Amino acid sequence: DFSLKSKTLNSVLKTIASKDVKRAEEVAWFFVDLNDVYKQMHRVLREDGIAGIVIGNRTVKDTYIPSSKITSELCENLGFETVCGIDRNIPYKTIPLINSPTNEAGVVGRTMSKENIIVVQK
Repeated sequence: DFSLKSKTLNSVLKTIASKDVKRAEEVAWFFVDLNDVYKQMHRVLREDGIAGIVIGNRTVKDTYIPSSKITSELCENLGFETVCGIDRNIPYKTIPLINSPTNEAGVVGRTMSKENIIVVQK
């Protein structure tokens, strides 16, 4: 069941599915699993407790996935309030700066050079 309450995610999944249904399902399951983590965070965090979530936006099948925005939407749906979002450069990456986002030989794209820190409060 991919029925997560995120308009942004639903739009992204629809775009990816128009190119590759299997890949869209993989992305959907990633966010289903991530949402389960956020549910547990909400369960164990004290009232008024604060949590920081580090996540990176990425591209799949030439479709930009704003994971930071999706994270805020998922967390707010669970009862968190988004306090702020902070963009941070990743200065010392150990993964390549380019990869093959379409999994096609010779087709390359840039990988994440920034990460986002989403601060939420219960």
